[in-house]
Amino acid sequence: MSIYDDNQSAGRETPEAELALPEWTPRRRELLKWFLSEARSLAPAYKAAVQLLNIPTFPAREHLIGHLMRDIYDKLPSILNRAYTWRPHGGAIACHIDKVQSEWKTVDKPFAASNGLQPQQIQTTDRAEIPWAAAQAIERLLEIHRELKNNQRPPSEELARVLYARYDEAGLDPPHRLVKQFKRERNWFMERAHLPNEEEKRHGDEGLEEHFASFEGALYSLVGSCFQGQKEIDDFLARANRRTD
Repeated sequence: MSIYDDNQSAGRETPEAELALPEWTPRRRELLKWFLSEARSLAPAYKAAVQLLNIPTFPAREHLIGHLMRDIYDKLPSILNRAYTWRPHGGAIACHIDKVQSEWKTVDKPFAASNGLQPQQIQTTDRAEIPWAAAQAIERLLEIHRELKNNQRPPSEELARVLYARYDEAGLDPPHRLVKQFKRERNWFMERAHLPNEEEKRHGDEGLEEHFASFEGALYSLVGSCFQGQKEIDDFLARANRRTD
C-alpha cells in the first residue's frame, strides 16, 4: 500500500501547543487543516516542510524540503481528482525500450559494415534494413511516447486545473499564469530533491523560503477560507511575475 493512499491515517493530530509555535501562522494552520481534510496523507509532508524551513542548521534541509514539495506537487492532483493518473515517461516506456533492445539483437552487424561503408561516409538520407519485429517494437515505443505526450496533463497543470475548478464553477480553464507558476515552482523544488555527486554542485538554500511562500500563497488563494476571489489570485500572480522578471 502506498504511503500516499489517502485512506490511510496521517498519524496523530498536531497538538495545539505545537501549532502555537511562531512558524505556524494563521495561514499555515488553515492550510494544514485543509490538508487534513482534503489530502490527509500529505499533511505530514506539509508539517515536516514547515518545521524544516524553521531549522536553518538542519543538514541537507534544502534537499529534504525539495523532495517533500516535489511529491506534494505530484501526488496532490491524483488525490483531489481520483480519475487522474500521471504516468511518467521513464517508467511507462522502460519495458518498451527493453522490447526494442530484445529485437535489435537480431541485427548481426553494424549497418555501415554490412554496406562496406565507413561511419563517416553514412549520410542522413541513406537507408538501412532492420527486422520487421524490431520496426514494430520501435513503432510501439513511439506510439506510447505520443500517447503520453498528447493525452495526459502534467501534474502541475492538473493541480492548477483541479484547484481552480473549485473556485470557478463555470468549468473554465485555469489562467495560464497560474499553470506556469505551479510548473515553475514544482521544477524549482524538483531540482533540489536529489543529492549532487559533488559538493560544489549543491544548490544551497537561497530562495527556499521565498519559493515555499510562493507555493503556500498559490494554494491558499484557491482553498483558504479568507479567499477573496479572482482579485487575490491576480495579486498573487502579479507579485510572482515581478520576482521572475
